[in-house]
Amino acid sequence: MARGAGVDFSLANATQRNNVIESASSRATLSAKAAEGGVATPQDVKDTQRTVVAAAAATNLSGGGIAEGMEDFVSKTSDLEVAKRLLVDMGKLAKATGTDVAEMMSTAGEVGNQFQGMEKGSAAKAEAIAAVMRGIAKQVQDSRDALGEEHATKLLNLCMAREDELKPKKK
Repeated sequence: MARGAGVDFSLANATQRNNVIESASSRATLSAKAAEGGVATPQDVKDTQRTVVAAAAATNLSGGGIAEGMEDFVSKTSDLEVAKRLLVDMGKLAKATGTDVAEMMSTAGEVGNQFQGMEKGSAAKAEAIAAVMRGIAKQVQDSRDALGEEHATKLLNLCMAREDELKPKKK
């Protein structure tokens, strides 16, 4: 019955989702620790996985999407602690704007690179990034009200575009 509503309770699908969470959490944790000159422990990876699962539960979003977004954020900033702090907020913002959570976290990573003078891992840095992301979402919502859905969607896609996607293509 629920399968027709887009819900898949299969063991294979659950296993695949868990594999995405485990592998993305592992890569993000290992990358962040290596950037600090350290080595991630299995407990570090498990802590990251628990944070992803908790954020997925809190936002009712895919843990795989959250984990992939966190991994992308960390690949841009090397700041796992700020990524963890942002997961729930960016998940809620993604739902509110109809944006993919992985894209939201990726854009947050781009924004995070503008705050390099702030302490790595700090709540203040996470809040500064979240404030900018909320501002972007607010502007998109205002444009949706003023310009209509189609133009607002184009604006949101432009805001979420990666820097390399905006550069002119070489022929």
